[in-house]
Amino acid sequence: MRTLAAAIALAYRNNPTLQATRYDLRGVDERIAQAKAELRLRADAQATAGYQWNIEGRVSRRENLFGTPYSAQSQSQLGLSVQQPLYTGGHATAARRSAEATVSAGEQRLRATEGDLLLSVVSTYMDIYRFGAEREVRAASVQELHKLLDEIEARQVAGELTRSDIAQARGQVAQAEAQLLQAEQSLRTAQAEFLSVVGAELETAPAPPALPGLPADADRAFFLAAQRSPELAYARNTAQASLHDVEAARATGRPTLAVRGSAGLSGRAKLPYRLPDQEQAYSGSVVLSVPLLGGGLRASQVREATARAQADRLRIEAAERELARVVTDAWNDIATADRIGTISAQRREAAGTQLEGMLAEYRLGLRSTFDLLYAQQTLRDAEVAVLDAERDRYVSRATLLRRIGTLEADDLTSGVPLHDPKPARAAAREANRLPLDDTVGALDAILVPAARVHAPTAPAPAVAPVLKPDVAAIAPQPITPSLRKPNP
Repeated sequence: MRTLAAAIALAYRNNPTLQATRYDLRGVDERIAQAKAELRLRADAQATAGYQWNIEGRVSRRENLFGTPYSAQSQSQLGLSVQQPLYTGGHATAARRSAEATVSAGEQRLRATEGDLLLSVVSTYMDIYRFGAEREVRAASVQELHKLLDEIEARQVAGELTRSDIAQARGQVAQAEAQLLQAEQSLRTAQAEFLSVVGAELETAPAPPALPGLPADADRAFFLAAQRSPELAYARNTAQASLHDVEAARATGRPTLAVRGSAGLSGRAKLPYRLPDQEQAYSGSVVLSVPLLGGGLRASQVREATARAQADRLRIEAAERELARVVTDAWNDIATADRIGTISAQRREAAGTQLEGMLAEYRLGLRSTFDLLYAQQTLRDAEVAVLDAERDRYVSRATLLRRIGTLEADDLTSGVPLHDPKPARAAAREANRLPLDDTVGALDAILVPAARVHAPTAPAPAVAPVLKPDVAAIAPQPITPSLRKPNP
């Protein structure tokens, strides 16, 4: 694996954090099945078998002179009860809608996790590319400085230079070797981070191709962010789920209707067991339940759900503001990185020309050793600055794609098997399906208590707000340390 596309594909397939989030979403999918179960047929069976002994007391024995003083009898009971809800006051429908919205929010959280992962892949890949290139620059600098040191020592033997020139050159060599070691250490750190994120080793990284899907202008970036940002979509879906929770809370105070039936057998438990020997009982009823008093529980649950819905409604606005901030920062980072990249390239070109001239003048005796070493160090710093700028330009573009919601495997690569969460949601909808699901669901959805929650608005101040006046602080005076306790 030596390409960014291969790294993205491997991390998308094997990263444990992303896989764990996918399984978390599967768990959230089951809330749909759990909500639909409220309207489905329920059946319970109960069977009991026992033996009963009765021992008479003294009085009973005197009255029953010719009978046995004890008796024994076996008993058995078998019962079956069936109940089919017809109308839950809209509670089951509201709970199902809340579950659907919660699953949609979970899907957006999965998208956000995927985007963060791919941004980490891009960042660590570019770190390996940047520090690998810096290592080559630093290694070349050490070699050139060693050659220059040999030339300086030869000229010192010839009497053209002094010991201070040699000391300067040796000091510069030592500094270059330290910078090389630091670059190698930074490269190893980046490689370890890449191994943690991707799950595979990467020694060197070639320059990656340009990232696709970059917006042409800032207006396009904001438009895409409003349409595809996972954080904004998560806030909206969460607020929708909270609204349905208010509907479900209100539905608990409405009448419910169900059909109930039961069948039972009772008699002696003896072998062989014969059904005609048992007493049979069958019953069927339509049950209408009307809540009257709940001690204030239902009203409290409605107020709680309403408060949560209002909070989630406000979080949409908070998400919009945060999205505007991060998109603005990401776009400005790109513009700044581009300008710094242009300046760094100009700086490298100028430093290269300067070093060539300095070297020629140094050999003619027109420049000092310090001038030559300074020019050489300036060129190396300019080359590293170009690498920094190249890395920042690429990562800043990836960051913008992450903020607007287009840093996804489907947007960046082709030929990668994609994870689709929709089949798991569909399977949860159809799990344990019964023939009456659609009919009973339609009946329960006829009258669902509507919930309209408006975000509270802060009252306007009656007067212009001002800061409170400053209170002069008392300067503390030094005291002698002691074991005195503060007065109560």
